[in-house]
Amino acid sequence: MRDPGPDLLHRLRRSSGVGALLAGLTLVAACGGAPVEETAAPTSSEPGTTSTTEASTTTTTAPTTSTASTLPPPPDPSPALSSPGDNRVLVIGDSVILGAATEVPRDLKGWNVTFDARESRFINNVVGVIRQHKADVDGLRALDREKVEQAYADAGKTPPPAPEPLTLPEAIGRVVVVHLCTNYAAGGGFAGYIDAVMAELKGVERVVWVTCGEWSPGQIEANEAIRAAATSDPTIVVADWARYAGGPGFTYEDGIHLTEPGRAQIAALVALAVGPAPQPLPPPAPTTLPPPTSTTAPPEPAPVEGEPPV
Repeated sequence: MRDPGPDLLHRLRRSSGVGALLAGLTLVAACGGAPVEETAAPTSSEPGTTSTTEASTTTTTAPTTSTASTLPPPPDPSPALSSPGDNRVLVIGDSVILGAATEVPRDLKGWNVTFDARESRFINNVVGVIRQHKADVDGLRALDREKVEQAYADAGKTPPPAPEPLTLPEAIGRVVVVHLCTNYAAGGGFAGYIDAVMAELKGVERVVWVTCGEWSPGQIEANEAIRAAATSDPTIVVADWARYAGGPGFTYEDGIHLTEPGRAQIAALVALAVGPAPQPLPPPAPTTLPPPTSTTAPPEPAPVEGEPPV
């Protein structure tokens, strides 16, 4: 990412036609690159650990010194899920939340976190990312089934019936977090993307939509659409980062990417929106495979030279 500098952004925001100019510069000031479909590269971590295939971006610009003296009070945490059980949460985002790749999983205590964030990711990518996560789980499950069938074949037995296909929540988890409005350009129909994502996530118990710092008209539009969607869909919880992004020293001079205090703040906000982790159920008993059946006698050992035959 190349930082366009505060002077350029300031002049653009003061000019007439600001929406069109800023939309055209969305990729320069945010993450760069044209909206393209992608294949997810997930990384998974148990509570207390974090891994990611993308390194957090670094910058040499100094943190901003915001004039904001007070922050909004923290929101109430979301209630616990309806029942004990699956404690997996999938976090999908762009370069902003990628900067908090350590802090977000750390603050989601008790959750089994899959953290999948990339630079230059757009809202039109998210359905493909969700489907790829589901496909990855289904692929691993198919490999396990092949091992079972082979073991039973080797034992001369009929394998048990194949299990039912997994639903989406069974494959990816009960909670999904989406933070994908940083690179959005105004007029692109963000509300329609929310509808498409929620249709894809049907059956997921909680979907946390994280708003974005309002550095251009696109983020204002996206944030309004997120807040409006939450009023009509009880599955949606808003982690309203836009209300906190202007906090003292939370972002660098680009007004977008997170400093250390900003990373801590957004992680705490996401954790409140996700809510407490459910009590996990005991793991299922491991599958017991039959031993192979062999009708061939083992070969006789070869005689050692110089020794008399037995």
